[in-house]
Amino acid sequence: MLFLPYQVELEEIDTHIYKYICTHYDKVIYMRIRELAYATNVSTSTILRFCKKFECEGYSEFKFKLRQYIENSAQPQFKQTAFNQVENISFLKKISTQNFQDELHKMANIIVDSDLLVFMGLGASGIAAQYGAYLFNTLVSLSMYIDDPLNTPLYHISDHINQNICFIIISVSGEQEDIIDFIENEKISHNKVISITNTSNSTLARVANANLSYYISDHMLGTMNLTSQVPTIAILECLSRICHNLKNSN
Repeated sequence: MLFLPYQVELEEIDTHIYKYICTHYDKVIYMRIRELAYATNVSTSTILRFCKKFECEGYSEFKFKLRQYIENSAQPQFKQTAFNQVENISFLKKISTQNFQDELHKMANIIVDSDLLVFMGLGASGIAAQYGAYLFNTLVSLSMYIDDPLNTPLYHISDHINQNICFIIISVSGEQEDIIDFIENEKISHNKVISITNTSNSTLARVANANLSYYISDHMLGTMNLTSQVPTIAILECLSRICHNLKNSN
């Protein structure tokens, strides 16, 4: 996340500041703390607390690290290390814990009560979503994959089914505007939304009826997100089998 090698837990107000910084890199590195506070409608003390979450003693240090991050990001870089493998192994252990299994079963109950499952995702998450649609179509219920949400209207689906769709959204960042706009419109029809994201602080995670987050390091190559999809695939496979057993038991 920015110049840190791991995800930072952000409150809603921190997320607002973070989004502003990410979309105004070129301005923020020249802004004084009061200017950034004014631009984001927060106090200077809130900016300082935000900086400390990014391991900075103050705003000056944050700007210095941000400038270095921008300069280093000018050339696409991707370092292959064993760290991501360790995180994946750690997550695979976590998925078998009781708390995580309880969350999976909550999602499974929503899924098996739905008449149609619609999987969505972009980029590498889209490939995982396609796999999810194949998996659930085989084991659970009628499933489909949408790769272009803004140009895939569902008004032609029968009224009965259109009131009982479960959208399963896969997104590392949970911030794709096209998907969020689509989902917020579809929720008006009383459909359910399940999301699988890297962090529970994302917009998608907050608007979903249920969310599972895996919390591993982001890996970027320029603008391309190459964060591992291993946790997502593990969640989909485990969830599909729980749904299959739940549906058969009913």
